[in-house]
Amino acid sequence: MSAKCTEPLNSSNPTESGDLHRFVWRSNPGDILQDYRMSRVTFGISASCFAANMAVKQNALDLAHKYPLAAEAVMKSFYVYDCLTGADDINTATILLTSFI
Repeated sequence: MSAKCTEPLNSSNPTESGDLHRFVWRSNPGDILQDYRMSRVTFGISASCFAANMAVKQNALDLAHKYPLAAEAVMKSFYVYDCLTGADDINTATILLTSFI
């Protein structure tokens, strides 16, 4: 069984004042520095994969009481956006599949 997270990093920051990525910029050396605060994780920064892994695993921990099979699969079988896991029987596989959805 395989699964894929779609757009896991496109969620807004839950806190109004929090920054997920911040940088300063000016077009010319004499210009005033402008402060840019990103309320979403930006693709292409070095921490993107780490942030994706941590978000997926934190959700698994938070929801383990409700979806124990899916949480275990996420903790053991996920890498960045992809999951490759299985089950010993069809009944368990069905429960696992519906837990992911």
